[in-house]
Amino acid sequence: RPSKRAQFSSDRAWYRARLEGRTGDGFQVLFIDYGNSETVPAARLRPIPAGVPSPAQVPAQAAEYHLAYIKPPKDEELKRDAAALVEEVLAEHGGQVGCKVEFKERSGRVHATLYSKTTGESISSLLLRSGLAKIERRRLDP
Repeated sequence: RPSKRAQFSSDRAWYRARLEGRTGDGFQVLFIDYGNSETVPAARLRPIPAGVPSPAQVPAQAAEYHLAYIKPPKDEELKRDAAALVEEVLAEHGGQVGCKVEFKERSGRVHATLYSKTTGESISSLLLRSGLAKIERRRLDP
């Protein structure tokens, strides 16, 4: 996927980004060193300048993790509810939760279990109990 730099809407600073897809009025980008994404107009995209390391020279600093053994709901409203529950749990724990890597796919995608350091309960079990996730019975690319 092509790498560029994109201007982030919140602070107007330029960051390394990967183009994820085209939308009607711009591009969906992933800011590779932070892990967040947004849609930006083409006018807010630039080539990576010579003085800035390319992803081939300095790998992305953000790593993509997936919750292991569960799959999110297909319904968009339920997905938002699931994301809100995860954000709530993270906020309750000051962003500090435990993480156990369960497996890595050949593609490099990491699947992990996140859990409360105080109770030991996994975020996945909260999502399952709330009806906001289902058990994933297979690994896609072990």
